[in-house]
Amino acid sequence: MSIEGRLFARLAQGAYEQGCAELDAATDHLPEQFRAELDLDSAREFCLPLKTALQGLVHWLERHDALARPGGSAGFLRHVAETVPYYRKRGFARSAAAPPLSAFPVVTKAQMLAAYPDFISAGFHADPLKFFKSTSGTSGLPLIVWFDAACFYDVNYQTYRRVADRLPGLAEAVRPGRLGAIQLTDDPQTWPGATRLPSLEFCILARQLFGMAGIDDDAVMARMRTARPALICGVPSSLLAYLRHEIAADAATPSCRPRGIFVSGETLYDNARRLLGDWFGCPIVNAYTSTEGGLIAMECAFGRGLHVSGHTRVEILRDDGTVGDEGTGEVLLTNMMNRAQAIVRYRVGDRASVVQETCRCGYRGATITRFHGREPTHFRTPDREIDLAALDHALSALPLLEFQLAQAEPRRVWLRWVAADANGDSYGLAARINDIARHHFVGVDIHSEQVSRITAPGTKARRFITCEACDLSSLSAATASNAIH
Repeated sequence: MSIEGRLFARLAQGAYEQGCAELDAATDHLPEQFRAELDLDSAREFCLPLKTALQGLVHWLERHDALARPGGSAGFLRHVAETVPYYRKRGFARSAAAPPLSAFPVVTKAQMLAAYPDFISAGFHADPLKFFKSTSGTSGLPLIVWFDAACFYDVNYQTYRRVADRLPGLAEAVRPGRLGAIQLTDDPQTWPGATRLPSLEFCILARQLFGMAGIDDDAVMARMRTARPALICGVPSSLLAYLRHEIAADAATPSCRPRGIFVSGETLYDNARRLLGDWFGCPIVNAYTSTEGGLIAMECAFGRGLHVSGHTRVEILRDDGTVGDEGTGEVLLTNMMNRAQAIVRYRVGDRASVVQETCRCGYRGATITRFHGREPTHFRTPDREIDLAALDHALSALPLLEFQLAQAEPRRVWLRWVAADANGDSYGLAARINDIARHHFVGVDIHSEQVSRITAPGTKARRFITCEACDLSSLSAATASNAIH
């Protein structure tokens, strides 16, 4: 029997300690050079100790099976109605049958913050396995989200199984106790470390920092070349920053060629996908994730959009105030995997277009065909409405890592851009950018500037910003002086 099979047999018997000891014996004897290259001893576990993760796996299996059975969603809604004070106070527990999802009120983050304890399931405080994570707070006050063991396992471990199912050959390319995936990050709020992934053959996921004080980025490149991970993960802006360092270092070839790249946490723009895919020579898997919902949706293998995960329900709050399973509007999220804190018909703040379909990949259900996030689709001037999709398409064809347009005033737009090759012809590139800008912005003053980076580490990338959301303090004085006429 394989090491995985023996471990799962121990789990079935409740023998956690013995199973973990067997796994340690089989996987901890790594070559010293390999261990030194990854510096795994600095912080062995950044997510969960393996024993706790495996306990979470047992709970996840039970929760997954319950949701997959007929009436599984009704069981979740019954739990919310009976145990969550916010809904008990509104009489949801009086009915013998589970209320339908449509009976639950739409909830905003402000409402949840104002009555925070009322959204926590009764008795959860006594649960020995409970975890929390804060939202980023980029759209207001951060929200602390509590998870039970099943949901925390789903967010931190089962996600990688779903990625492997989307990338042929990934699961076969990793080995127990060996490095399988690296998360590249320049977010100063993260820390290095590693954890084993029970969901992906018990391989090691290591978090690799770069672009920070005290870190030698050239050494990071050399480490990536030695480690040769099968999977690279990260938010698009961090991965692009790493890519730019490799290009600036005049690397003839990429530091590694993984089986795939998994991106989430930000909008994946077309030019970012093209640059990452071309450089690393592998497919890109894009996902819609959030702290409140975990892995909400993942990109279809046939490029048909983002298929919504089985544990979530996505509805659309349309501009006319109606709610439906299809249409364009604000995303309403229900996370049925989490029974600790009720995330039911929660206004995430993102806009998307959703259809119900049967896809040729075999998926049936809700598909996000277009994800707008929190960005506008048009800029409005006193004279006309400017379609940003056409402008985005034109600028994305240029060799740019990032660009951003901020409409600070009705007749004034700030344009900042980052060249893919810092050593390339910036003068010629600027001329092409300016030509595109003049074509789309008739009668508008455009202030253009080349910068080294737009999205600061730890923040979310935003390509288009309207007057209401524009922070003029982030635009340099140089930008204001570089008007395109």
